[in-house]
Amino acid sequence: VMHACGHDAHATIVLGVGKIIKELADSEESINGNLKLFFQPAEETIGGGDRMVKEGCMENPTVDYVLGLHVMSYLDAGKVELKYGKLNASTDSINITLKGKASHGAYPDKGVDAIVMAGNVITALQSIVSRNTSPLNSVVISLGKISGGVKNNVIADEVKISGTLRSLDNETRQYTKERISSIVSSVAMAYGGEGIATFTEGYQSLINDDEVVDVIKENAEKLLGKENVEFKEFPSLGAEDFSYFIDAAKGAFFHLGCGNEERGITSPIHTEHFDIDEECLKVGVKLQVENILTLLNK
Repeated sequence: VMHACGHDAHATIVLGVGKIIKELADSEESINGNLKLFFQPAEETIGGGDRMVKEGCMENPTVDYVLGLHVMSYLDAGKVELKYGKLNASTDSINITLKGKASHGAYPDKGVDAIVMAGNVITALQSIVSRNTSPLNSVVISLGKISGGVKNNVIADEVKISGTLRSLDNETRQYTKERISSIVSSVAMAYGGEGIATFTEGYQSLINDDEVVDVIKENAEKLLGKENVEFKEFPSLGAEDFSYFIDAAKGAFFHLGCGNEERGITSPIHTEHFDIDEECLKVGVKLQVENILTLLNK
């Protein structure tokens, strides 16, 4: 059993960076400042980054800049992918409860059908993306689970729906929550029932600092060549809890190529055949060391 996301590669790169920076710090040249190495747990479950920040990892001494990376097999080893501004979406869990009135299926007029409510709520929610959100903006509402009813000949008195909300800025995030709540309540009321939407907040959106991206770009072009530095055109609606570190200090997150098409290393992360070309470890260490030294000298 494996998680297959490259976190072992990330930890290896951090260890390599730490070894080199320690050697430099102990040499006659030394370094101009302090370096903290974060080995973060629970990136894809409860949000380890959030808990680390709350427990003071960005203090004593205060962290001025943060750097992070993630291996990606769609990029060959020796390449990096950067992005200015918005890189990853925020996440929220959506929980909807629709309440009606049970009755025998032969006498539907005696009840209030929560399943009929649910069908119309699901359809109406699609209009938030298509009609309430600018085509130049991005938001995702995906409903992945629905349950309700007790028997095939009984009008359901309750249906529960759950899903996920993804957005790229706080304004869109808040507006979408308000629209979901309004639609759920209004549609349920129109059918004679009650609808309630609640949200469980997940990760923040990850927005890179342009100054730090410039540093990574310059160092990557120097180490790897301009032809090996790519820019991501659109942000990802996937989440990344490195966002909590960037909320606390200037920083940037980038993608490190770990694929090798000639060797058949092309499987995406989170799949059973995911692997890395270990040459990417050297690239990650070299680039992060250069990034650190540049920022320490600012």
